[in-house]
Amino acid sequence: MYDMKSVSLITILDNVNFGTYLQALALCKVVETFGYDVSLVHYTRPFMTRKNYPLVIRKEYGFFRWLTHCVLSGGMNSNFNLKDRNIKFLKKHISLTREFVSFEDLRKDPPISTIYMTGSDQVWNSIHNKGIDRSFFLDFVPKGGVKIAYAASFGVSEIPSKEKKEIVLMLRNYKKITVREDSASEILANFGIEADVVLDPTLLLNKREWANLVDVSLDFSEPYLLTYSVENAEQDKLIEYYARKISKEKKLKIYHVSYLPQRKTPAYADRSFHLATMEVFVKLVYNSSFVIVSSFHGTAFAINFNKNFLSVAPSRFDSRVKSLLKIVGLEDCLVSEKCRIVNVLDIDYGKVNEVLDCERSRSLCVLREMLRKECL
Repeated sequence: MYDMKSVSLITILDNVNFGTYLQALALCKVVETFGYDVSLVHYTRPFMTRKNYPLVIRKEYGFFRWLTHCVLSGGMNSNFNLKDRNIKFLKKHISLTREFVSFEDLRKDPPISTIYMTGSDQVWNSIHNKGIDRSFFLDFVPKGGVKIAYAASFGVSEIPSKEKKEIVLMLRNYKKITVREDSASEILANFGIEADVVLDPTLLLNKREWANLVDVSLDFSEPYLLTYSVENAEQDKLIEYYARKISKEKKLKIYHVSYLPQRKTPAYADRSFHLATMEVFVKLVYNSSFVIVSSFHGTAFAINFNKNFLSVAPSRFDSRVKSLLKIVGLEDCLVSEKCRIVNVLDIDYGKVNEVLDCERSRSLCVLREMLRKECL
């Protein structure tokens, strides 16, 4: 017999980027406040295990990349050590299941709950997942189990035609689906599936709640501009261009935060925080004077913490950034090319916060009602 108010949440939990862990933490904490026992499914995609990761690197990037990253530089060990530190932090705040390392592993021994929830992030992105990962579609759930989704994302504007049939069949087994972007809602509408657009889980907690959850104190106080990138060299050059311009104009030091090792530290930064945990990321955004990012969650935290910022348009999967900026009326903060004159005005967060508070309340109500109905 299990608790009649229990939730098993599955989301991406095997990357090193900050948003991966922060969105999982936020969603679990919010669902807990509604009175549910929440268990985060510790699922590692098969290609992201310690055993398989080197094989994937060699296959996709070649022998030289495998040699330098997995053998000579210690980059692979650094990645997995950082994941372990982030998982350790999560375990201090929320409940995790044992680790599952494949869909079959989940299907044979699924966690037992009243409700099964697909969480946020690009869980339904078959490019990132190297094909359709049925775990994120809750195809492992025992017969009769209730399936819902909160702020799930495809990360693309269209599902590959060869994948549509299988994906739609699995999604039709959900009792309720909510998504993170307009584009995802449109995709599902084309299949006759209704899906509300809600906020990313990290935005369900306000600035004060994040400060209570993560120690945001720093042992230094000089004003700084923070950069953070999850994109490629083209976006990084844009970040450097704007960081140099704006830091000079506003007399700020340039700090860079990254989950990558020190060899990836940009030369333009006055100070870098490499192999940073999600805690360090939150601290640095919270205390910054300006933020320049090429990242959805970097953009989300800059807005949530009321920072002046620029968001560099990613090379792909940009629908989520555009959707968020449209909601809060900050489309002008998205840049995709260099400009000769940088005239960055302070953002008036009065109106932005009104919109964000309204969207937060609406999204919380949608989530609460979605859970309540499935427990009746």
